[in-house]
Amino acid sequence: MAVKKIVKGQSLFEVTVTLMIVSLVVTAIAGLALISIKSSSYSRNKTLTTRYIQEANEWIKGQKDTDWNAFLANVGSHGTLCFQSVDDGWYQKSSCLSTDYIVGTNLIRQVSFDASITNTVMVNVTVSWSDQNGLHQSSSVTYLTNWQDK
Repeated sequence: MAVKKIVKGQSLFEVTVTLMIVSLVVTAIAGLALISIKSSSYSRNKTLTTRYIQEANEWIKGQKDTDWNAFLANVGSHGTLCFQSVDDGWYQKSSCLSTDYIVGTNLIRQVSFDASITNTVMVNVTVSWSDQNGLHQSSSVTYLTNWQDK
C-alpha cells in the first residue's frame, strides 16, 4: 500500500510570488494617489489665481472710476507693484521677491501698468506659484480708458 504524503501550508516560492504581486499593487495605488494629490493641488492654485487676478482688476477699476487723474498719477509713479493685498492700496512694493506671497497662500501677484497710449492704461496682472513641477502663472491684460470724459 502506498502512503500519501499530506502537504499543508505554502511553499516559499508561492509566498514570494504573492508578496511581489501585493507590493506591485500597493506601489501602483500609491503612485495614483500621488498623481491625484498633485493634480488637485495644481487645480486649486489655478482656481485661486483667477480669483486673485479678478480681485486686483476690480480694485484697480474702482480706483480708475473714482478719479481718473489721481489714477493716472498713481500709475505713473508705480510702473510695477507687488500686490500682496488690495487692502494696502497703492502702498505696495515696487517688485515681488520670491517670498512675497499673497497672505495665506503660496501665490505671488504682480501688477504692471503702461500708460503710453493717450487716455488708456494697460494693466497686466500676473499671479504665479512654484511647485515640484516648476513655475506656473496666469495673467490678465486689461485696457482701461477714461470713458467718462468723452
